[in-house]
Amino acid sequence: MKKKVFTITALAAMLVSGCAVSEINTSAALQRALREAEEVIVPPASYQKEFYAYYAQPCIGRISATRTGNVFAYEGQFFVMNLDVPTILKEDSSEPVRLSFSGGREEASAEGTFLDRAGNTHPYQVRISTLGERHFVCLQTDTMQFYGVCGINSAPRMAGEMLKIARSVSIEKNAIAAYFKSSSGIYYEGETIELFDSITPENGSIEELFPDTIVPDDFNKTDTDSPDQSEKK
Repeated sequence: MKKKVFTITALAAMLVSGCAVSEINTSAALQRALREAEEVIVPPASYQKEFYAYYAQPCIGRISATRTGNVFAYEGQFFVMNLDVPTILKEDSSEPVRLSFSGGREEASAEGTFLDRAGNTHPYQVRISTLGERHFVCLQTDTMQFYGVCGINSAPRMAGEMLKIARSVSIEKNAIAAYFKSSSGIYYEGETIELFDSITPENGSIEELFPDTIVPDDFNKTDTDSPDQSEKK
């Protein structure tokens, strides 16, 4: 009987230890990926949209885009980037950024600041969480929101790629304000709902955002927004 008790206790200890090691590894990997993303040289924008421009690394596939958002593929998994219009138009820009999505069990998180291509400082916050059998990455800056679903081992790398893109973003604040601000509150609300339609899950589950689909052969195909040819001479 004593032998059985010892065996069960030892097994429980191994399971607890394994969870702790996994969390530490994920956290350490996240810190490494973010540090690398903060240190890389930011190339000129490769895509110019109506309200912002950004650079995507060659390893990032572009699935689709709207006026204010993009769906990307990275290592066969997906993430989205959305222009965060409400945060951009806030009168008090000194407020800290806050992740707009929460839930699941936190595996790792971090917050800090980064320099964009022009040398401006921006705050960011990132979180890797487990929800059921899925893992997701959320990264928030003062101009963009990123959401992704991926394997736990690739989550830190995905967060790093998100931050690399975030550092390359430059926005057209006057154009954003002119388009989204209106004397009619209903009009502005409608645009806000439309803005988040493509990424906001109906039942509050981020799993709804990424159906189990195969990455198409033409996932690098461009859409209505065009590459910034002025930067490529």
